[in-house]
Amino acid sequence: MTPARRRLLFVAASGLLLIGSSARAVLRPDELLLITNKNVPQSAALAQHYAQVRHVPAERSLALDLSTGEEMSAEEYDVRVAAPVKAFLQSPAGKGVRCLVTFYGVPLRVGSRPVTEADRVETGALRRLISDLDTRSTKLTEAIDAAAKSAGLTVAPGPATGILAGRQHFQAVIQQVQAAGQTPPLAMVEALKVAQQSSIAAAGAAMATQFPAQATTVPAVPPEQLQALATKPHDAEARAMLRRQVADQGGLFPLHQIAEQQLLWINGDETDAAVDNELALVLVGDLPRYRWQPNALHYQVTAARPVMEIMTCRIDAPTPQLATRLIDDTLKAEAEGLDGKAVFDSRGLPVMKDGKPDGYGWYDQAIRDAATFVKANTKVTVITDDREQVITPRAAPGTAIYCGWYSLRNYIPSCGFVTGAVGYHVASLELVSLHDAREKGWVANLIKDGVVATLGAVSEPYLSSFPRPEEFFPLLLTGKASLAEVFWATNPMTSWKIAFIGDPLYRPYAKRPGLTPEQLPPPLKAWLDKTGVDAAAGR
Repeated sequence: MTPARRRLLFVAASGLLLIGSSARAVLRPDELLLITNKNVPQSAALAQHYAQVRHVPAERSLALDLSTGEEMSAEEYDVRVAAPVKAFLQSPAGKGVRCLVTFYGVPLRVGSRPVTEADRVETGALRRLISDLDTRSTKLTEAIDAAAKSAGLTVAPGPATGILAGRQHFQAVIQQVQAAGQTPPLAMVEALKVAQQSSIAAAGAAMATQFPAQATTVPAVPPEQLQALATKPHDAEARAMLRRQVADQGGLFPLHQIAEQQLLWINGDETDAAVDNELALVLVGDLPRYRWQPNALHYQVTAARPVMEIMTCRIDAPTPQLATRLIDDTLKAEAEGLDGKAVFDSRGLPVMKDGKPDGYGWYDQAIRDAATFVKANTKVTVITDDREQVITPRAAPGTAIYCGWYSLRNYIPSCGFVTGAVGYHVASLELVSLHDAREKGWVANLIKDGVVATLGAVSEPYLSSFPRPEEFFPLLLTGKASLAEVFWATNPMTSWKIAFIGDPLYRPYAKRPGLTPEQLPPPLKAWLDKTGVDAAAGR
């Protein structure tokens, strides 16, 4: 296989992650795009009010023709949201936009991808193909080891199962052969030929399940046509043709990669997402919607190449009146400087459980670490609670910062919030609805009680998808980064369940910083240095 063809196969298997302009500081009003629902009059009214008080240029707005519920279908998202937003961003009018701001009236959630009967047939074929390739990988490993041994090479035993481990083992043996100055033994070459032919047979069998007439005669295609097949992940026939071509030209291991990628494309499980979190990838191109993608804007991402992800934020509330209050309270707090207590409500969970690291204990420790850091490095009064139960109602008046867990869809008004407060409660399903008057979740009720910046999950998100409090709050306290930048620097995932609500330009500690950048943990300080976030210099 030629290097050019190998690169094409890698691009096909890796999901075509594109590159573009990197994030730079500081987020300005003219770098926002305000997105509204033309079928909800209050949506445009709120955006107009925000544009006026934040001086957002009139041309930085986009009204979309959307349904009026809190959930939209995957098709509606693709056609009525992603397509027009992408077109705007790629037009001259969209040049320089760094943050998309959705407003009251824009649905919260993209529903799961529907699965057709044809999808179910292909899913079955792909799972059988993957299982078959795993078996063939084991046989290839055994044959490679036997061939190496017959050539007088001492190699570590190959893995019993697992195609990734098998591929790594195979590559290690080849490198050992080359390092010894030998040519691959004939038995090794024959084993590869057998694996190649068996891969073609397996791909043909999978193809016959869907397209019987094409299963036996598939001529080789030139590189540009192979790439064209890879760029049609929504086309079932193109997917089947790509599998056959990769089997013919790439062999066992690339075929397994392609099959696993395609299974993600057509799997309807865990494909719903927050509209805003999905929108962050609107410029990236086609990616599977199954579960999540890593956030390339995260502060720990050190790749030198810029990425196409774009920040998103939402200005929304249970009512239009509360959304207006959110905007106005934000401006008031920013002008005066946020002042108040920090409340960190952990649960007293151990980091280790039965001698093993525990995920719940890991996040509980993160809340405790945030409290310890803020108490040691700022003048902010810190209130901590380490009991399993949520902190007692009304126990913390004058709260400016809040983080706690885990009272599932059962808001407990523990804090009395000052104007401009920022806080979130870590629990599943706290943003399944924002506008239902009977909503008992934390996001809606935190906003009702005065919080102007918060976040939550529109469906089950997994604990690892939440920003870590010992990263989020210290960065916020410096006053050097806007709310959108703080969230996207600490948000682990995109194309997933977490939505962030608040004015993206909000810097509650810009006037009276609680921390200096030098006090931050080194990785966060390095992120500030790298991005050049400095609000005072940028405005």
